[in-house]
Amino acid sequence: MHLPHRLFLLLTGLIWGIAACTAPAEPATRIVEVTRVVSVTPIVEASPAVPSTPVPGLLITPTPAPLPGQTFISSSPDTLVYLAAAEPLTLDPVLAADPAGMTLLQNVSEPLLMANPNDPAEFLPLLATSWDIAEDGLTYVLRLRPGVTFSDGTPLAASDVAYSLQRALLQSDPAGWQGQLIPPLLGYSGSDVTAEIDDGAYIGDREALIANANARDLVAVCEQVKAAIMADDPAGTVTLNLTQSWGPLLATLSQPWTGILSRSWAIAQGDWDDNCDTWQAWYAPGPAGSPLAGQLLGTGPYVLDHWTPGTEYTLVANQNYWRPANEPLGSAPDGPAGAPAIATVQVRVLPDAADRLALLRQGLADLAEIPAGLRTLADAWVGEQCDWSAQTCTATDDPAGSLRKIGPLPATTRTDLLFNYSISAENNPYIGSGLLDGSGIPPDFFSDLNVRRAFSYCLDSAQVISRAYFGLGIPNNSVIPPFMLGYNPEQEARDVDPDRCRDELVLAWGTQLAPVGFRVQLPYVSGDAVQVAALESLQANLTALNPAFRVELVGLPRPVYQEQLRAGQLPLIFLTWNETLHDPHNWAAPYFSGEYADYQRLPDELREQLGALVSAGLTATVPAGRDRIYQDLGRVRYTTTANIILPQPAGVQYQQRWLRTTFLNPILPGPYFYGYTLHQAP
Repeated sequence: MHLPHRLFLLLTGLIWGIAACTAPAEPATRIVEVTRVVSVTPIVEASPAVPSTPVPGLLITPTPAPLPGQTFISSSPDTLVYLAAAEPLTLDPVLAADPAGMTLLQNVSEPLLMANPNDPAEFLPLLATSWDIAEDGLTYVLRLRPGVTFSDGTPLAASDVAYSLQRALLQSDPAGWQGQLIPPLLGYSGSDVTAEIDDGAYIGDREALIANANARDLVAVCEQVKAAIMADDPAGTVTLNLTQSWGPLLATLSQPWTGILSRSWAIAQGDWDDNCDTWQAWYAPGPAGSPLAGQLLGTGPYVLDHWTPGTEYTLVANQNYWRPANEPLGSAPDGPAGAPAIATVQVRVLPDAADRLALLRQGLADLAEIPAGLRTLADAWVGEQCDWSAQTCTATDDPAGSLRKIGPLPATTRTDLLFNYSISAENNPYIGSGLLDGSGIPPDFFSDLNVRRAFSYCLDSAQVISRAYFGLGIPNNSVIPPFMLGYNPEQEARDVDPDRCRDELVLAWGTQLAPVGFRVQLPYVSGDAVQVAALESLQANLTALNPAFRVELVGLPRPVYQEQLRAGQLPLIFLTWNETLHDPHNWAAPYFSGEYADYQRLPDELREQLGALVSAGLTATVPAGRDRIYQDLGRVRYTTTANIILPQPAGVQYQQRWLRTTFLNPILPGPYFYGYTLHQAP
C-alpha cells in the first residue's frame, strides 16, 4: 500500500544523507547566564572500575554512589537545567512536528498511551487505561482514566479526547503529522481532510476553501470526522470507527502531536468552536497561525510556566498530577510515580554545540544535546558508562569523571544504499560504455542477484560505524530497525566477506562478468561521512579482488546529486529515512511500496512480493501477527538482496552523575523530565 503522496513527501522531505561531523578542538567557554555550584566529594582511595549493580526494568543507573567514597551532588536539587539546540516552532500539539516542540509537548500535554521501550509489542497506558480492538480491526474503544484533570483543574472528559482528535483531522495542516490519521479514519487516499472536496482543489488553501467550497460538502466532511471519533462522557470511552484495518493506529495515538487538549480551554482561546458549520475557518493555519501557537494546557506532569522565544522556557511540576504513588510508569518498581520529583525544569536554547558541552562539563547544566561530532571530546569527562539495552552501568577508566554516558540508544534515522535496477543510460557518464565489456556496466547491471550479493559482501559495515558514527552504531539486518516490532536479531545478514564477494562475482551474469570485469562510477554527496565510508570500503574490497573491477568515486554537490537521483542516473543510491512514527510500517512502506522503491526502479515482481508483505503488516492489528509478517519481510529482503542496509546510528545521552534516571524512553523525541531525580546532600 502506498503512503499518500503529499504525506510521503512531507515525511521524507527528500532527506539526503547525514551530514559529516568532525570533532573540533576543545571549545572556548562562553558562559551563559546559568548559576550553578558543583559539589563533588573526591575519591578517598583509588578503586578499580567495577560494574555498578544491575537494576530491573527501566531504572538505568544506580548512582550517585558508583564507587566507594565518591558522591556527586547537585547544589540545586529542585531544578533541572537542560541545554537544547533549538526551540519549539509552535506549542499547538497538532502542528508540533519538530523535536524541540514535541519535547515540550510530551512533558505538558499527554496522549492516550506511550510506546513501551522495553517491549515493542506493547504500549504503556497514559490517559487511556485500556483499549479493545474489534476482530475485524475497524473499531477501537478506549477507556479513559478516571479522576484526571488538566493543570487548571478542569476534569478530563471523553469529549475532550474526541475534540482534540477531530480538531487534528479538520485542521489538516501541511506542516503537521495529522494526515497519518486520514487514511484509516476517513478512507481517503490523500492525507488532507479536503482531499475529497472538488477533487482536492483546496488542499492547504484555507481562503479558497472558504470562498469556493460548497457549504454542504464542508458540513459533510466534518460530520464524517465526528462519526469516526465518538465520545461517551458518562461511560468515559472514546470510540474510533475505521474505514480499514490499520496496524499502526496505536502507535499513532502515542505520538506527542496527539496530546489531548481541554475542549473548553481551546475554544476560549479562540480555537475551533466544535461546530461543523465553521471548522473551515481553522483549516491549515500554519505553525504560527494557530491560536494555540504560544500557549499550552495539558494533563502532563509539568506545566508551562513561561516561554521566552529564542532564549528559554520553564516548566514547573504539576502538583496535582494524576499518577498515583503506587502506579509507577513502566515496568521498574521504583519508576516515576506521584508528583514529579523535580520541581522546576529550565530548558535553555543554545544553538552552539560547543557551548552546550562546555557548560555541561562545568556542571552548569544537568543534561545537554551533544551531537556525534563532539562525542569524542565529551567522553573525556565520562566517569560512568551505561548500557541502555543491558540496563547496567560500569565505571570508566576515569571513575572520577563527572559525566555519565548512556547508550547506545535506538536511533530514529538511518542511511541505506539502494540498487538502481534500471539505470537511465541517456547521457549517463557513470556507466561508461553501458555494456558488459569491461569498460562499463549495462543499465540493468544490478538486476543480477549475484551482483547484488557481491556488493553486499564487499561493503564493510564496521568501517561505516568507525568512520561515520564515531564507533557508536548498531549493525542491522533488516529495513526494520533494532528494538522495534518485526526486527529479528537472528535474521541472517550479509557483511564484509571478500571470499564470498569474489564467489558471487564469478557467478554473476552467467559467469560472463568476472573474465571481462567492469568499470563504474559511484557518485556520493561531497562531505557525507556515511556515503564516503561505505563507498570507499566497496571500492577497496572490489579492486583488491580483481584490478578489472574498477570502481571510481565521484563527489557531487548535494543539489547535483539530487538532480541525478531524480533523473535515474545513479547506479547506487544513498537515501536517508527519518521515522515519523515509531512503527515498522513507517520503515517498510517507503522502501518497498513508496518513493524509495520508485527511485530504485524496483522490478514489478519484486515490488509485488515485498509490497504484499508491507500491506499485510499495515492491516494486521495483533502484535504477534505483525511481528511475524515483518520478520518475513526481513527474510525476503535478505533472500532477494533488494538493497544494502547500513548500520543504525546510535543515540547517546550525556548527563551529570548526580542525575538519577528512573525512566529513559529513547523512543521519545527528547528528555521526559518526569523520569529524573536529582541527588542532594542528606
